[in-house]
Amino acid sequence: MPHGFTVMWAKDQCVKLQKAGEAGKPVTVLFGGIHQSAPSLKRAGIESGDVVFPLWVNQKNLYVLTGVVVEELIDLSAYAVNQLGMDPVEIEGRPEYAIKQLIGEKFGYLGHRSPYGCGIEVFLVERSTVLRFDNPVPGDQLSAIRFCPRKSPPAGLLHVDEGKLKSNVSLSGNIRRLCPETARSFARLVGLENSGL
Repeated sequence: MPHGFTVMWAKDQCVKLQKAGEAGKPVTVLFGGIHQSAPSLKRAGIESGDVVFPLWVNQKNLYVLTGVVVEELIDLSAYAVNQLGMDPVEIEGRPEYAIKQLIGEKFGYLGHRSPYGCGIEVFLVERSTVLRFDNPVPGDQLSAIRFCPRKSPPAGLLHVDEGKLKSNVSLSGNIRRLCPETARSFARLVGLENSGL
């Protein structure tokens, strides 16, 4: 049975995606890594078939941006060649930072398809709903959100007050595993059908 997870996307990243015209388009790839801005999806235990819900907090509202069904983990060089169509000779033997730089020089900003961070993990996507920046979790439902860590008891979302999220500190920089009922609620919110959650 697949599991649902959340990952927080930074405000500046969301603004860049909006400016690049990414709203209304499906997500084809997710990036993780070793930094707080792109936490490790692999270390969180995300596997093929799991569902990731990127989140954004704006003006104390929590937005579920999309629902993404993960297909497989590949490395950055395979992504550059097989997904972006780069010549293997261009990237053979290059370190990660050089591959990332070469992608930027060759293609410019690719929206959500631009790799970022360090220790880059590339998760290809089986399917996703379209990116939406206008899809907040209703304020009266924030207190019902539950996370189910593998080795700890279920926990709620912190810093909720009068239907607003006063701080996103409990979401930033880490991947959170959702309890099944919350994962299903997020799937309904974004219109992700037949996710198996």
